[in-house]
Amino acid sequence: MQLFLLRSRLFIFSTIFSLFILGGCDEITGPEQDDNKNTNSIEADAGDEQTVPIDTEVTLDGSNSSPSADIVYSWSLETPEDSDSELASNDAAVVVFTPDLEGQYTATLTITNGDDSDESSVVINAEALQEISGTINQDETLSSKVLYRVVGNLSVSGATLTIEPGTTLEFEQGTSLTLESDAILSAQGTQQDSIRFTGTEKTAGWWNGIFYSGATHPHNVMDHVVIEYGGREGFHSSTEAANLTVGRQYRGASMTLTNSSLRHSGGYGLHLHANGSMPDSERNTFTSNELSSVATFSSTMHYLDSGSSFTGNHEDDHIHVEGNKIEEDMIWQSLDVAYRMSAFTNVEEAELTIEAGAEFAFAAESGLMFGIDAIIRALGTEHAPILFTATEKVSGWWNGIFIQYTTHPNNLMDHVIIEYGGREAYHSSTEPANLTAGRDYRDVSFTLTNSILRHSNGVGMFVHSSAVMENSAGNTYTLNEEGPVSTSTNVMHYLDGSSTFTGNNNNDFVWVEGNTLEEDATWQSLDIPYGMLGTSIVNDAALVIDAGAKFAFDTESSLDFEADSQINADGTDAQPILFTGLQKTAGWWKGIYLQDSKHPDNRMDHVIIEYGGSSAQHSSTEAANLTVGRNYRDSKLTLTNSEMRYSGGEDIFVHEDSILDLL
Repeated sequence: MQLFLLRSRLFIFSTIFSLFILGGCDEITGPEQDDNKNTNSIEADAGDEQTVPIDTEVTLDGSNSSPSADIVYSWSLETPEDSDSELASNDAAVVVFTPDLEGQYTATLTITNGDDSDESSVVINAEALQEISGTINQDETLSSKVLYRVVGNLSVSGATLTIEPGTTLEFEQGTSLTLESDAILSAQGTQQDSIRFTGTEKTAGWWNGIFYSGATHPHNVMDHVVIEYGGREGFHSSTEAANLTVGRQYRGASMTLTNSSLRHSGGYGLHLHANGSMPDSERNTFTSNELSSVATFSSTMHYLDSGSSFTGNHEDDHIHVEGNKIEEDMIWQSLDVAYRMSAFTNVEEAELTIEAGAEFAFAAESGLMFGIDAIIRALGTEHAPILFTATEKVSGWWNGIFIQYTTHPNNLMDHVIIEYGGREAYHSSTEPANLTAGRDYRDVSFTLTNSILRHSNGVGMFVHSSAVMENSAGNTYTLNEEGPVSTSTNVMHYLDGSSTFTGNNNNDFVWVEGNTLEEDATWQSLDIPYGMLGTSIVNDAALVIDAGAKFAFDTESSLDFEADSQINADGTDAQPILFTGLQKTAGWWKGIYLQDSKHPDNRMDHVIIEYGGSSAQHSSTEAANLTVGRNYRDSKLTLTNSEMRYSGGEDIFVHEDSILDLL
């Protein structure tokens, strides 16, 4: 061990015995006890007990005595044997002395106002001071009976450093403690006797802090410790200034931190690198740090626990999270501050569970993605929703959440809020949105319930034609720039009538890109119309349309029923089904077209079809709001209690080989 000892003095134990005189007086009881109560009008206060190194000036402060005016102060000092220490003065409220030997010094303050007097004592423990630096390369124990001053960088390599409960290490400016490969630091204090790592001056950023670099032994434990006034600068280009740094680029590290306080850092309380781990760490306090409580990565933020406290920091109260890839199952706990997410977090082949009440604020252009075989379990509650928001409350500040290439049945988001996303599309086949589900060649499956998607720069949610959203219900899509939802014909049936789609900035329409529906489906009645873009085709499937549903078609768009399809559009007198144009212009869209759809149960009741008939559906038909059949494609429909109006051509065209029953 290269341990430079500059000065060491033996610690002297001083024990004061109190003598109890037995006998010779009667026990005082009853009224006699009341006669001995202190009825003074003044009260002395000599201050709190202190532990200091020898040869360090000690201030005794009696100014908290009461009343503070019109009293006379008188101090006396009891010192260890052979000590020459004495008070610089003894008749002021505040006096000083310098202990010259180890041991216990007792200062007694007597105050008087001429009528009454009172007395108070305080103990000052003077400890040995040992100055250390260099490399510890053999097992060493630091004693609580010694005050250690680190005067140069201190490191542990290939050895175990054990620190006793109650021990204090003071670090001079710019110094540090580094745990290198195969090093073990066992610093296990107690609730009564914590271990303290502090600065020789109580200034944030005075020393560099403690650095685990390559130390991965499971016995690296810090319990009931205080680390303060560190965080002068980062230990490596890949780390941040912090009181405690665990890991760095190309250097893994592991340790456990419990019941501890990290405070007054010039940077963060803790920097946990992506190569670091802190299993079983809990019940810590990160406060009064200049930047914030913790800086970490997406892949390591699960080591932070809800039993710890992260508030009361100077710059802002948040967890700074640098985005990276997550490839192992983990839980993001709900903390008393928000996680501030920068860059992109990508979850692949892992299950991510997010606790109710957790909050995430995303920096500009950042996002959260779920890729190959990922599982998302974000289960909030009505009173503790999970919040995904932006560091600036501006629409389009961040990219939003992107679910792609995961079809696990456990993908579930319940009682979540996603806001201020939709900065740009994740893929050429998607649109900007708070929540994007699927893309070309990437099937997805998930359930969204009881959630709010708002303030997107695009739509609240984009649902690709490859997405499945079974049992999604009870959501709110509002205050989005381009509308609540954008989806496709084959998946629009996942939108439910119990959700709310109103209050968006660029017209209230659920935008539907036309494609082919090839499975039985129900299009539910929403509180706004579906905005139908292009041609929507129903092929070899039964489509049910709920009463009250509204469809507004873009120019030249249409709704076609092809081979073996079935249409059941049953409105009511109070809630007709409306097929109209995005513009109220005769001939704006092509209309509804049945070809080769001859199911005997095809029916439309209490429907309104208007502003269609822009052009004929086929060379053998004519422009009309409703076209039934064509050459070689006979169809059948029962139409009742319905209205055709404002067509650019005919109201209804029925081909000669087809059947239209008007009952």
